[in-house]
This record gives sequence, C-alpha cells and structure tokens, in this order.
Amino acid sequence: MTVESEFGTIPESEARTPVLEGVGIIVVHERTGQMWVHEDLKDRPLTGRKKGQKSIPLEMRKDGESPRENILGSLAEIFHDYDRDGNHIMPQLARRLFTVDRDWLSIPYPLMVRENGTIILCDMSVLIYDGPPFDISPVDSSEAHPLGWMDVNSFFETDMRTAAKVTVEALHREGIIRERLKTYHNNPSLRQAVFTPDFSLQKYYDDRERKRDMVPYVITATVLHNAAK
Repeated sequence: MTVESEFGTIPESEARTPVLEGVGIIVVHERTGQMWVHEDLKDRPLTGRKKGQKSIPLEMRKDGESPRENILGSLAEIFHDYDRDGNHIMPQLARRLFTVDRDWLSIPYPLMVRENGTIILCDMSVLIYDGPPFDISPVDSSEAHPLGWMDVNSFFETDMRTAAKVTVEALHREGIIRERLKTYHNNPSLRQAVFTPDFSLQKYYDDRERKRDMVPYVITATVLHNAAK
C-alpha cells in the first residue's frame, strides 16, 4: 500500500515513521573545490550517527528554529571564535565565509534521509570559504574532530555517515556544489557574509544548547492507494 502525503507518494508504513528536520552544511574552498570533513566522535542512534564515521556538519533543528539559525548552529562543528593559539579570529572569518544563496539554502526542498527507522528532512547549504588554512578546534569539539579539506571523490571512499553520503552525493550529482562555486567567482555581488565581525559562535552555541530539540512528528497521509491495483 502507498499513500499520498505532503512529501508525495510514499509507502504506507512511512506514514507512521517519526520525522525530524535538520540541515547539512558543505563548506567548500573557493580555490580547490574541496570540502571540509570531520570525524564523528559520538553515537546517536536516532539520527544514525556513529563514532568514527566521516561526515559533514549535520545538525538537527531546535524547537521553533529557522533554517538560517539551524545553519549557524551547525557551524559549531567547524569553527570557533578563537584559533588554537588563542587569537580572536571571528573578524577574519567574517571576511572569508560566504553564501551565494539569498536564504542561505542551496536547494529549494529538503532531502529525505532514512536512518534507523527515522526520516530526516535535511535542508542543504553550500558555503564558500576563501581564506588561508586554519587551525581551529571547533566549538563543538566533543562531537566533531576536524579532518580538513577533502575532494568529493575521496570522501566517497571513506566510511561515511549515511546522511552525509546521501546529501553530498545528491548535490554533487546535480552539480549544485560546482554551480555555487561558479556563482561565487562570477557574481561577487551575490556573496553574503555568514558571520558578522562581532558574532560569537561560542555564545550562540551555548544559548542554542539550552533550547529544546524539535519533537519528532509523523507524516500525514491524505490518500490511501492499494499497491495491488
């Protein structure tokens, strides 16, 4: 049996599946086209995260959070206000990290990822970094260990988190990453800084961690179909 839902035609069983929402971030270096990769340090069965797997930032949404707020929260898995030597680097990062998407989202719909009996609706944002190498321990260093820049094909050869594989593969296949890099180089007027010089990622992370995670919901079935017909 299949059903019609707000997400199109799906198996009837999925109409009873818990749904979560979140965002995936692909930070790409403007010169090399490589993306930033980390290693997950903790298991989280609900979202399929496993310790030791390679990933991009994938962050579940907090209750009432907008996609842009979700994106900022996810960047705690890469960046920090200070480098390892204690230098305040946010003003430099504010001049080096950009989006070319007006609403910061690089595709107009969330990708559907299935993980351990949960459906994750994942918005995607491709961000462009145009600065020199950085040596940063991320704000969220208990969950993400930085591995550095990696080309997409090399990433596909690693032991990847499923959600990272599905999302990166989709944007790579559709040429979204390449197109965002092209837009960055050819249309400077479309560049928007992600951070402001006085932004504190540590404070934002601390405030965000006090908020409640979104409560899973189930997909609403509108029409029931008999697959035998």
